[in-house]
Amino acid sequence: MAQSNEHLDALVRELAELDPAEQAQVVARAAQLRKTKARANRLVIPVLRGGTQWLGGDLNRETLYGDDGR
Repeated sequence: MAQSNEHLDALVRELAELDPAEQAQVVARAAQLRKTKARANRLVIPVLRGGTQWLGGDLNRETLYGDDGR
């Protein structure tokens, strides 16, 4: 991103000085860089997969709370 309007104007002048083929190359490279940055910033949430059977132990009341009458 341009740091100031003056910097942006300088970039525009440089692009305008290029011939059309070079301008097309610059635009294509900028688009490719934008896609690469977008891929790098993409949030990936892992999906946990597992079986159908509980492996964490017994979940009855006595096991969870002990024998204190809760």
